[in-house]
Amino acid sequence: MCAFFLLPLPSLDIPHMLQNIRKNSQGTIAKVIVFLIVASFATFGVQSILVGSGNVDVAEVDGLAISATDLQQAINIQKRRLLSVFGDRIDPAMLEDQMLRGPAMDGLVQQLVYLNEAASIGVNVGDDAVKLGIMDMPQFSENGIFSPVLYQNVLSTNGYSPALFHKLLKEEQIIGQLRAGIANTEFLTDLELRQTARVSQEARDVRYLTINTDAFRQAVSPDPDEIEAFYQANLDRFMTLESVELEYIEINTSDFYPEVDEQALVDEYEIRLASYEGGQERRVSHILIEAGDEGRERIADIRSKALAGEDFASLAKAYSDDKSSAQSGGDLGFTAGDIFPEEMEQVIKSLQLNAISDPVKTDAGWHLLQVTDIIESSAPTLAALRAELLAEIQQREARTSIVSTVEALKDLVFNAEGLTEPAAELDLAVEQSGSIYRLGNEGLFANPSLVKAAFSDEVLIQGHNSEVIELSDDQFVVMRVSSHSESVPKSVASVTAEIEQELTVAAAMAAAKSKAIEIIEALRGGSSVETQALANGYEWQVELGVSRQSEALAPRFMSKVFALQTPDDSLSIYDYVVLSGGDIVVFELDRVTEGSINNMADGRIKQLAQQINQELSRSTDRHYQQALRARAEVKVL
Repeated sequence: MCAFFLLPLPSLDIPHMLQNIRKNSQGTIAKVIVFLIVASFATFGVQSILVGSGNVDVAEVDGLAISATDLQQAINIQKRRLLSVFGDRIDPAMLEDQMLRGPAMDGLVQQLVYLNEAASIGVNVGDDAVKLGIMDMPQFSENGIFSPVLYQNVLSTNGYSPALFHKLLKEEQIIGQLRAGIANTEFLTDLELRQTARVSQEARDVRYLTINTDAFRQAVSPDPDEIEAFYQANLDRFMTLESVELEYIEINTSDFYPEVDEQALVDEYEIRLASYEGGQERRVSHILIEAGDEGRERIADIRSKALAGEDFASLAKAYSDDKSSAQSGGDLGFTAGDIFPEEMEQVIKSLQLNAISDPVKTDAGWHLLQVTDIIESSAPTLAALRAELLAEIQQREARTSIVSTVEALKDLVFNAEGLTEPAAELDLAVEQSGSIYRLGNEGLFANPSLVKAAFSDEVLIQGHNSEVIELSDDQFVVMRVSSHSESVPKSVASVTAEIEQELTVAAAMAAAKSKAIEIIEALRGGSSVETQALANGYEWQVELGVSRQSEALAPRFMSKVFALQTPDDSLSIYDYVVLSGGDIVVFELDRVTEGSINNMADGRIKQLAQQINQELSRSTDRHYQQALRARAEVKVL
């Protein structure tokens, strides 16, 4: 699977927000948002160039390289996937790069193995098809219409550039085509279907009684010697958790935000205004006729109808092969010139409002285009940019202050006995933590880098101040251990109740199992389930014709019943099973009736065939993947 699709895009309320912005601001604020997004992507691009300039390869697959940047990107995607699943409940250790490096590398290797194979046999996906696929994604739609602003906003939020998203999506589609083509070579024979039906549709007759273990628990009372012996034998289970308490200094960029006067805001606004470039957004509708021998003739005929006065939206609903946009009269939303295939964008830019284009050819087929709205962007006002400009000025000036403070703090804590003097000199606050453990902390000290530093030899054993640890560009922490509690055995008195409970459960279960074995021996000797149930005061039941799809029996009971061999005609099979709640079921398997496809409804036969085909396809895909991997030349550098 392509690494990108380890992270599903989250559902957001951004579509409604952007719709309201567009309605209420006549496009001005929306253009400001687009401007900000473009600026952020420009920054992202510069950073990627700087990082990539010194990039090194970490692996090769059949001569194709996996770079350190590729690996780190895959690791980051894994982190976002884990956070999307676990949220605040995640164990910080799960997010460590070292933990994720192996799975991320394995995913990248498998991806290249698939892509190499696809290239060798000519499997490919056109760029235009990928772009149109993006336009159909609900994550990027407002009221069913593709939104370029939402598209860029969602990508930015999830850490992707449009180019990276397009690349990953294209690779995923190529791999998907390759795997589907191989998996679909499997087929199901009539004999296989009948044999599967014989097993899957069989019915079993069961008689059983239930032994409630609560009665056995009431008869058990562990004595002090048993408790002491269990305690000594399992001492490693009854240890306190090692912990430290810390004094620490935390520095955040927001602590250094200055007051900003009106003139500074005006000056910043004028600088921004001087670099502002106007532009247009054009809303476009299309009618798509997929490429084919008759595609050109069909699109020409539809164009004639439009030029004759027939409503474009009605024609789109009636004829367009793009069923997603056809529902909204062919509406594709707004573009600033960089959303659709180049052939389309050139025509869109030249079209007058409401004019009908000549047929336009792309990889997807033939298009008719109509521009239904044109928004001329105007420079944002100071009021619209006030909050952003204020944040920029404060962030810029605060960064200067925090950098100098952090550098001074590094020098001071290196030589200081504690944190009090460095804090006083820099006018910072020393804070106290509660108990911090190696795992399972909350808040600030859930961060694995802080926990690792707190329990390092330098800080814990030697008693030094830690280094100033950079958690992000805007957050720094330095710490010192103020107290240390080692892991020691808990007192036997504090764990007596826990031990009593465990001993009681174990003794009761052993007694209940002995009773179950006693009853089974009686059944094999000629007694019946009913007789044994009445003699011992247990409930008993009969289930005739239980199928594998039945919910009449508990899951563990069902698994045990259908795992047993078919009994001989004259003999029953007796056994017992411990249920998830602790009770024990003693049962008699009396008769097994083979299933037959002749007794199945047509719908059920079709469903069974689909299930078998799916499993065959998964098995073929699995073996195909293993074969490709086995013959690939993989070098980890």
